[in-house]
Amino acid sequence: MGFGAVALIWGTTWLAVRVVVLEMPPLSAAGLRFVVAALLLGAATRARGRSLSLARLSGSERRVLAWLTFLVIGIPYALVFYGEQTVSSALAAILFSVHPVFVLLFDSLRQRSNLFRGPTLAGLVLALAGICLIFVPRLTGPMGELLGALAIVAAALSAGLGAVVAKYGAHELDPWVGVTWQMGGAGVALLAFGFLLERPTLSGYSTPAWLSLAFLTVFGSCVAFVLYYSLLKRMKPIELATLSFIIPIIATVFGWLVLDERLGGYSLAGAAVALAGVALIHRRRVEPEPITGD
Repeated sequence: MGFGAVALIWGTTWLAVRVVVLEMPPLSAAGLRFVVAALLLGAATRARGRSLSLARLSGSERRVLAWLTFLVIGIPYALVFYGEQTVSSALAAILFSVHPVFVLLFDSLRQRSNLFRGPTLAGLVLALAGICLIFVPRLTGPMGELLGALAIVAAALSAGLGAVVAKYGAHELDPWVGVTWQMGGAGVALLAFGFLLERPTLSGYSTPAWLSLAFLTVFGSCVAFVLYYSLLKRMKPIELATLSFIIPIIATVFGWLVLDERLGGYSLAGAAVALAGVALIHRRRVEPEPITGD
């Protein structure tokens, strides 16, 4: 039940982002999402009897928290909201699903050991080949779509680096406290940059845009987060890793049903190849993966 709810929520968040950024300025919308989500999660954290005081954290924990604020939330979601202005929700979900490739790459650098061997190396080659196929028609298409696709891949890279930072430096951080501060810090930064660069207004947007932003805030950020960490206590990490394959499929289906999004031949072929590569990589990765929703 919980697994299906997380898959459905994070599979539809890509559509919700697309609906939002077709009308709202991306940085400001992302910032508002995470500021409100942080307030809601902060209230829930306090209700559970946990302190949000940064003074209780060690200096190293605060440094790790600062890195995660920007690597896991601030940078990736700024890029995702920007990219989905020109890239379909389905394609964005597919491009972001290769983030395990970057996790393994940065983990190899951190351990100073080649973790790409056998099936994992084959997975790397397939994932990169799939991404190349997706980019083929965009090299000669509109520049906006090319930049949007590059932004999604860059978001996956940032999230991958953040996952490795969390793996080696965030063991002692309470996940509720950590994510609350990450969302709050990233949200404030995104709002600040949005105010400077976009000069946003709070009027002139449709009801679907506001409802989509509310869905991203309450369900995509808060509800799914709580469900995901409860699942980590009951399910094997390799079982949760299947979210990487299910989410793009759900995103593709809802993008087609709601916005009539359709993937071209190169995109379909690239998606199949890339997801096959991610599957091979996950065969060797049994530790918990970072949150992969949007």
